[in-house]
Amino acid sequence: MVKLSRRQLLLAGFFTGAGISITTSHFRDQINGDKSSQGEKGSDIAYEAKISESEIRQIRRSVNLKPPLIPYNREMSKILVRCCRLATEQYLQGLEDPKYNGAIANLPSYFSQLNDYEQITAFRAIRQRSWLEPLMKQTWLRDLIPKTDLIYAGFILKSSVNNIIVFRGTQEAKEWIANLNVQQIDYQSNNPQAGKVHQGFYNLYFNGLKQFLDEAIGRLNPAIPCYVTGHSLGGAIAVLAALDLALNFSNLKEQIQMYNYAPPRVGNPSFAKFYSDLVSNSYRVVNQADSTWLLPPTQLDNAIYLHVGQRWSFINQTGDLNPNHQLAAYQDAIDHNVEISQPIIAPGVFQR
Repeated sequence: MVKLSRRQLLLAGFFTGAGISITTSHFRDQINGDKSSQGEKGSDIAYEAKISESEIRQIRRSVNLKPPLIPYNREMSKILVRCCRLATEQYLQGLEDPKYNGAIANLPSYFSQLNDYEQITAFRAIRQRSWLEPLMKQTWLRDLIPKTDLIYAGFILKSSVNNIIVFRGTQEAKEWIANLNVQQIDYQSNNPQAGKVHQGFYNLYFNGLKQFLDEAIGRLNPAIPCYVTGHSLGGAIAVLAALDLALNFSNLKEQIQMYNYAPPRVGNPSFAKFYSDLVSNSYRVVNQADSTWLLPPTQLDNAIYLHVGQRWSFINQTGDLNPNHQLAAYQDAIDHNVEISQPIIAPGVFQR
C-alpha cells in the first residue's frame, strides 16, 4: 500500500484553504458591496448584509423545525467524524495509487472500532483535469499532479448493529465550482412543499453519487440504525442523501440518523421544513471559530437559506481560517466531549 506523502497532505490543505478563501470572497461579492448589518450590540452577522439579525431569528422561529426524537450520540459522533477523515484519505490515496480500489482498511487513520464493519462500496467517479495542472508542471508541484483519473468521494459500511454512509468534503475543482453554484432549484418539480435547494449540491448528488447509493442500498439491514454523515460539502451531500433515502426507501426511513460537520446551508425554509418532518434525527456539529458553516448566507439576492438539524457547537480557535475548518479541529473537540447543544456566547461570534 502506497503511503500518503507529506507533500500531498500539504497540497490538499493548501487547496482547501484556497477554496475556502475563494468561496468566502464570492459570497462577499454577492452582497454588492454593502456593509455588514449589525443587529444587537456585539454580534457579528458575518455575510448577512441585506437582512438583520432579528429577521434571521424570525425566519428560523417561523419554520418550527421538528426536533430529534433520539438524543445526540457522542460515542457514535466520534466514530462518524473519524469516518469523514477516512473519506478524505481515501480520496488522497486514490490520487497516489492507480491500483487503489477504494478500500479504507489500510488507510492511516483507520481505527479498530471499524473492524466489525464490512465495506460494501466506494463512491467513485472520473475526475476532470484541473486547469492548474499545466502550470503545476512548470514548478516543483509537478510531482503532486494526480497519477490517476479515478477519484473517490466516500464509502458505505455495514455491521450487525449499524449502517454508515460517508461523504467527503471538497477537494476537486469541479466541487469548488459546485459550492459557488448557489442558485436555488426545485428539490422535486412535482412537489412544491419540498422547497428549493442549492443547485451545485443537488447536481453533485443526483448526477453522480446517488447511483452508488441506489446500487448498494439493498445490502443494508433496514432493521438497524443507518447513519449518514459528511464534513463540509460532504455534510451538504449527507442532507440530500438522508432525505432521498427517507423518500424512496420506506423500510429505512425510521432508521436514518444524519450527523454532519461544518455543513453549509442546503435549501430554503420550505426545504428545511420538508426535510425536518422526514429526517428529524439530524445533528450538525459546528466550530464557531469556523466561518464556512455560515455559507451560503441566510439571504443571498432573492434566495433564503436555512440550516437543518439540531446544532451542536464548540469553539476550537486555531488562529487561522483553514485549520478552524479542518476535520482535525472537529475531531479534537468531539473526542473531548466539548460540543454542546446550546449557543456558545463568545465575542465576535454570531450565534446560529
